[in-house]
Amino acid sequence: MSETSEERRMRVTEPRGDTTPEWEVFCRSAEREPLSHVGSMSAPTAEVAREQAESLFGWTAHTLWLCRADDVARFTARDLGAESDAAADPDAETAGGESR
Repeated sequence: MSETSEERRMRVTEPRGDTTPEWEVFCRSAEREPLSHVGSMSAPTAEVAREQAESLFGWTAHTLWLCRADDVARFTARDLGAESDAAADPDAETAGGESR
């Protein structure tokens, strides 16, 4: 019996050992660039997270965005079927456009 895409798309909910809130950091290096996820950090408040993100990424960032990790739905490649899809299609192209 094969899994449906809904069954594969599960929210990652494993508890962390640290109870300090985790924050996801997104950066835009130029005004017209898309946001890129640059990392995660633990901080007790948004202000502390902003200070930490600014010290790590502020020198290269046009814009920094912070989001509580609890508010982000996370899916692993396995949950999204990336491993099985790639294995099932030997003629699939790689990210660079080359055939495997």
